[in-house]
Amino acid sequence: MIFRKARLLLMVCSTWSLSAQAQDLTLAQVLSSTLEQNPKLTAVDAKVEQAQAARLEARGAYDLRVKADGSLAPVGTYERAYGSLALSQPTTAWGLAFFAKYENGADFPVYDGQLVTSEAGKITLGAVLPLLRGGPVDAGRFELARTRLLEEVAEQTRREERAEVLAKAASAWWKWVVTGRKLEVYRRLVGQAEERRDFLESQAVSGAVPRVEVVDNERLLSARRAALSVLELEFRQACLALGMFRRDAQGNPLPATADELPALLHGAVSMQAKHRALVEEVSRAPGIVVYDLAGKILAEQLRVARNERLPSLQLELSAAAATGEQRPYGSTTSLSEETLLGRLTFGWEVQQREARGKVAAVSAKRRELENERRLLSDRLRLGVEAQLMALTAQREAAMWNRAATRQAEEVGAAERLAFESGQSSMLTVNLREQAVLTAYIDELQALLGYHLAWVELQRILGRDSPDVYAPPVDASEAG
Repeated sequence: MIFRKARLLLMVCSTWSLSAQAQDLTLAQVLSSTLEQNPKLTAVDAKVEQAQAARLEARGAYDLRVKADGSLAPVGTYERAYGSLALSQPTTAWGLAFFAKYENGADFPVYDGQLVTSEAGKITLGAVLPLLRGGPVDAGRFELARTRLLEEVAEQTRREERAEVLAKAASAWWKWVVTGRKLEVYRRLVGQAEERRDFLESQAVSGAVPRVEVVDNERLLSARRAALSVLELEFRQACLALGMFRRDAQGNPLPATADELPALLHGAVSMQAKHRALVEEVSRAPGIVVYDLAGKILAEQLRVARNERLPSLQLELSAAAATGEQRPYGSTTSLSEETLLGRLTFGWEVQQREARGKVAAVSAKRRELENERRLLSDRLRLGVEAQLMALTAQREAAMWNRAATRQAEEVGAAERLAFESGQSSMLTVNLREQAVLTAYIDELQALLGYHLAWVELQRILGRDSPDVYAPPVDASEAG
């Protein structure tokens, strides 16, 4: 009866499957919790907000400006009074700026006669247009473009950080699951050796088996307990590591438990059909996009630097009109009248060393950036190639190890029957059990390698959707 019980345990162990748990902790749950509560992602969200605020700040260069001025001198030779209200509105259209001004002044001396207006004041409307420097581009418009691109950089950085965190969370989950499966197998192996102890002891007492069989089983039991002890530590560490990505309602780490282990692992499928599409997707990876955006910023900066080498040539047009009755002024009346004014101003830095230095520096920076981008692109493409090769190799390894597991189980069952009939030894039975264990552990490692390669592939491509971190699987073959 004892031997039959041991044989039943061996047959059950040959399936190497976990019993269904009441509540499995799925990869989707871990990834969802990671996106909602991970402090690193919260920090990168704040960086995006900072970039948005910087863009708003840059738009402030084109705010409507209001300026008021007033003076009163009630005592003196000239009891003068003056007040003005000016509006100015810069625009992004070729640097064009509009202005409007209202003035009202009285009793100024002759040398300030232009400040004397009619009774209701004077209104001036005008515009200033840069014709060369500051026309196509200027510092304000460059800052607008730069902050807009930096906002996109922040978005890509957030995408990259999300991919990094999701990859780490998915890797932690797979390591936890596979370690838990290994632990379950080793516990069953220890249980088998313990169940055989009484049977072998009784057989040795009766002389049916040599005493050395009992000693060999004790040796095997000690070795399996030692391995189990190490694996239990590894599993506890995996539970804690997973807690960094799963958090409770207060945001505190929530380590996983053995009761939450999923019941099944599924087989891997080939990814060769998607090889070319995945390699081409590298150009849309966050790191590459960031380099492209940085290149656009430098292109705008180079435009500004080149534009600053041009002379300053500005055209100002204004029209003024007096309102109300003319105010008496000395022997005449107020000087304000309807006028139309055109003004052209010119300026130029002859040597242009500052402007030429900026052009040279930005041009060199662009060349540096282009080479860095190329290096990153090559590294990412080779990384994709490597992960695709790993997916294929680990898939094949898992398939062959699954076949080896089934073959080892068949041989083990035959060996146990031979042992029952006295045609084999406990040493041989133990070796057959170890062969089944080795094949299954190798299969688990291959499946882990397959899943980790898939996770790394998603990270390289910068995919930040949790849905893609669960790889395509063959549901017909459960691990």
